Amino acid sequence: MVHMNQGQGETSYAHNSSIQSAQQNRMKPLIEADIIDLCGSRSTLFPEKMLIADLGCSSGPNALALVSTAVKAIINHWLQFQQPPPEVCVLLNDLPDNDFNTVVKSLVMLRQSNNKPVVVSCDWCRTGRTGVVLREALH
Repeated sequence: MVHMNQGQGETSYAHNSSIQSAQQNRMKPLIEADIIDLCGSRSTLFPEKMLIADLGCSSGPNALALVSTAVKAIINHWLQFQQPPPEVCVLLNDLPDNDFNTVVKSLVMLRQSNNKPVVVSCDWCRTGRTGVVLREALH
């Protein structure tokens, strides 16, 4: 099984992922647009809780980039309609050999945001679980 070089050394994924970072930057406007689409207009109910799953998270600086974009888009949408932001839970998952220690260290930045999402890293690949969350639990 192919996996990323762990840690924060010179050969690690964290220091050699500029191509992936550029692709993520191209995806950010799409994620923001999808959040707006999902949340709809003023007539839409504003749930108190939202769940985001990143089933292919990376490590290093890219690990939380798209999740952060989604969380910020949710908060901005709620605030635009003068609603209190929902509680956000983020599920992170990747290959069993992913360096989740580096990901956990990256959580400090996400936790310093205005809305502190609950972040859970799970290794469903190793356990063989096929249904990550309950049906209809994700938006």
